[in-house]
Amino acid sequence: MYLAGSKKYRMRINKFIGILGIMLLAFGACNNDDDNIEIQEPPTVAEVRERDDASLTEFLSTHYYEIERRTVSGQEGEIIVFKAWNDTIGKQRLIDLPSDLLEKRVANFAGLEHNYFVLKLREGNGAIKASNVDLIAVNYVGMFEDQILFDDKRGAPIVLDLAGTVQGFSLGLEGFAGTSTEPSLEDGFPSYGTDYGLGAIFLPSALGYYNNVRPEGGRFISRDYAPLIFSFQVLDVQIADHDNDGIPSRDEDIDKDGSPRNDDTDGDRIPDFNDSDDDNDLVLTIDEIIRNDTNGDGEIDFDDQLEFPDTDADGVPDYLDKE
Repeated sequence: MYLAGSKKYRMRINKFIGILGIMLLAFGACNNDDDNIEIQEPPTVAEVRERDDASLTEFLSTHYYEIERRTVSGQEGEIIVFKAWNDTIGKQRLIDLPSDLLEKRVANFAGLEHNYFVLKLREGNGAIKASNVDLIAVNYVGMFEDQILFDDKRGAPIVLDLAGTVQGFSLGLEGFAGTSTEPSLEDGFPSYGTDYGLGAIFLPSALGYYNNVRPEGGRFISRDYAPLIFSFQVLDVQIADHDNDGIPSRDEDIDKDGSPRNDDTDGDRIPDFNDSDDDNDLVLTIDEIIRNDTNGDGEIDFDDQLEFPDTDADGVPDYLDKE
């Protein structure tokens, strides 16, 4: 301990003040440097679209596909993998595949149309083809263009609600079906037939995560504005009715633009497919439609027909008409 007024105490104080002064000068220098840093504006959606379009075209022009067979949970399965192409490979580049195999599609984001691509090796023989708001049992792999994985669900099949996935993933799964046979349980795991859907999706970042870095399965997607690739195996598809109003979610696409996600009749910020009272007239939708068990199985399902009364004959069915 040093006593106030002692020589050693004064020396210690002087040394401390000297060090503090150096720190303050350094801090001031850092601040001056910070003042000179140029803050870059984030790219516009149009700029990102142009860059992603070129990037996806480059990937499709320099890779070909192969089918990787594997065994998971005692069941044989397949997944599509991509490899670098050269003119000695003897296989077609992805971009040279016929349009019925590699389909170019368009979707809207932020008022602009964005191209994405769907590789359809096998659509699946199941009775139900997926819409973008259905439930599916699937194995999939998500990767960046350098094929570094950010998500890997190649274990036992998982059930996904497509209404809760990124836009491009749900749109890309449209038209795929599962197997033609009901799954069975073997050693505690579901076992499916072999006529499942098999494909891949190539997405611009606008239809993926764009600039939203988020956790996924304990790992982090850490690339803003990154195009994404999903390779998948669809095993089963079930039609969803998210609000249990008797109308399948896929049929609540009021404006017929292909996506029920943006249809909100009563403007309450809840899309109709998730809103049990679509017109907010305090009468539940399920009580404003007529459900017919046309196939006689005792349940209302996708094979049955629905009727939509229009009591005041104004061209708007009761369940969408507040008046």
